[in-house]
Amino acid sequence: MRPIATVASALEDEPGVVVQEFFGGNDQPRISIRGAGLQSNPQSRGLLLMHNGFPLNFADGSFVTGLVEPRMARHAEVYRGGNALGPGGATLGGAIDFVAPTGRSADGSQLKLTGGSYRTASGHAQYGWAGANTDVFVMGTGHRHDGFRQTNDEGERLTGHANVGYRWDDNLETRVYGTVATLGFNIPGPLNKQQLDADPTAVSRGVTPPRSLGPNVPLDRPRRETELYRAATRTTWRTGASASGHEVSVRAGAAYQYVEDDFRFPVGTGVRSTRSHDVTLNLDARRAGAVLGGEGTSVLGVSATLGDMDRGYFANERGRKGRRFADNEMQASTVRAFARQRVQFGTRLAATASISGILARREIDEALSSTSQRARYVAPKDKYVSFASSPATLDETYRGLRPAIGLQYAAAPALDLFAGVTRSYEPPTFNTLLSPSGGNPKKGPGQFQPRVLDAQSGTTVEVGTRRTRGRLQWDVVAYRTWLKNELLTTAALFGGAGSTSNAPVRTIHQGLETHVDLRLLDGMLADGSGAPDQLALEATYNLNDFYFDTDARNQLAGVPRHRLHAQLTYDHPVGLSVTPDLTWMPQRTPTDHANTIYQSPYALLGARAHYTVGPGWLDAGQLAVFVEAENLTGTTYASSYLVRDQVPNPPPAPLTSADVTSFIPGQGRTLQIGVTVGW
Repeated sequence: MRPIATVASALEDEPGVVVQEFFGGNDQPRISIRGAGLQSNPQSRGLLLMHNGFPLNFADGSFVTGLVEPRMARHAEVYRGGNALGPGGATLGGAIDFVAPTGRSADGSQLKLTGGSYRTASGHAQYGWAGANTDVFVMGTGHRHDGFRQTNDEGERLTGHANVGYRWDDNLETRVYGTVATLGFNIPGPLNKQQLDADPTAVSRGVTPPRSLGPNVPLDRPRRETELYRAATRTTWRTGASASGHEVSVRAGAAYQYVEDDFRFPVGTGVRSTRSHDVTLNLDARRAGAVLGGEGTSVLGVSATLGDMDRGYFANERGRKGRRFADNEMQASTVRAFARQRVQFGTRLAATASISGILARREIDEALSSTSQRARYVAPKDKYVSFASSPATLDETYRGLRPAIGLQYAAAPALDLFAGVTRSYEPPTFNTLLSPSGGNPKKGPGQFQPRVLDAQSGTTVEVGTRRTRGRLQWDVVAYRTWLKNELLTTAALFGGAGSTSNAPVRTIHQGLETHVDLRLLDGMLADGSGAPDQLALEATYNLNDFYFDTDARNQLAGVPRHRLHAQLTYDHPVGLSVTPDLTWMPQRTPTDHANTIYQSPYALLGARAHYTVGPGWLDAGQLAVFVEAENLTGTTYASSYLVRDQVPNPPPAPLTSADVTSFIPGQGRTLQIGVTVGW
């Protein structure tokens, strides 16, 4: 048990998943699987994020990472690459599904309270109940975190979730879900390398030769505030095994999601205000039984997400919402039909073949009355000028096929070998198709036009092995992907929302995803009267080799080439657990595709301990206390950075590319203490 309140802490041990904190400790991290969508600033595409099997993504495929509350989940299911066919993922990265508890899986009450560094305060309460036919689960969380940097305060997230299940009979069940979430935090922004080393708690104060070229954070007061309201239902019907051994299940689901998202960028981008309505419908049927001379499973399904997004852009007028300079009505739809067949040949060999078809439409209509008089704010003079553009309209339809084939061989009990070939397909999102440009730290945007982009597609080949029992367990996958028209979002000289283009050449993503669990020792200190104590090592290592397929072979910016997270856990049967851990990025990482400015290597040490009082206390309940410390050595490092094509040498002299603010400082030394009570 640990105080898991962020996506980063929830996913740090998942092989193939790279999480980079982006806003100084507040929960808006970049999440990458196989480099998917990592170049967006901040990340808003490349993965399918779900809660209980329903997408948190908007209809255009974009998402708000901070709306994911890991404490709403009993567990997270990570589907890398082609494994995401069933959940509906078609992108290179795949899908992550945060599955909530139910009244049957979490019967009883629980309360968690956490406090710590930088005015961190967190609370979580839940209650579950199950009857003969009905079960109910409700929970609420609150998280407040100021962050360790200047203007990094006022970060908070509140979430409420409930789900109710009703069993009509042994074969028919309906479940209804409801979720409300609010998210808000100030954004401290990037620093250059010299500023980072001198004082990682500082913020950029604009163009200040000869030291800095970046946004004026104290003046612009960047901030994001988001609200989510969603309701969903799913009905599942199952048959028992027939005389011929066949079993059939059918699932039908529907979800509605409303999101208000206000993102106050620096003055060079302005304030982006979005209101979106999205509806998801899905239906799938599954049949298990004899097929092609063996046992197998057949799946057929269709899903559709339809959405309307009203988006306005306003000037950032010294930290306030100023005049509107853009207003667009956007409609998106993504429809997918899929089929999958798995056949078991004997007791060892299984083959899986699948195909899905994707039809996606992205439509942008102009709603501003006069596009020849778009407002442009001039911060030093505190006044407006205007710029002209043609109406921002676009209507694009994307069609793709996503076949996949895989083999799995059981070499021994709990030991599998597997291989597969998968296609991926990712249409652009509205964030990539339309965003303002031409601004700087003193003036608002001066350009606003949509971009015509192709969908990103690729072919992935992977091989791996997995062992799930014994003293030594592992999950190891090697993969290589050939990508066409990779969607690359890069920040402008002064940061901001960035612009997107298709890569002009083929790009290669290849790597190694490794997770190892090794039980080192048993019975070291505990006596033989009960269960032995244990010492175990758990390590996750990712190799990410992403590059442009040219003679120069420049690395794609946005993800570390090597990353290791390892922890050594001592468990004593009295309920005590102690875990030191290490996060290590041993090699510098380019922040631009030209490979001129680099993120430095770093190593972070942490530790946590918890003590649990078992059943028999608090009326057969449970009490646990825990403490967790991160970055024990107080290392100064960049947890992430803005991705650019190339960091230029900007005017005026003596400013150079080294003065451009690119790095997001990682959090300093932190301590958290908490308690959990259950009954």
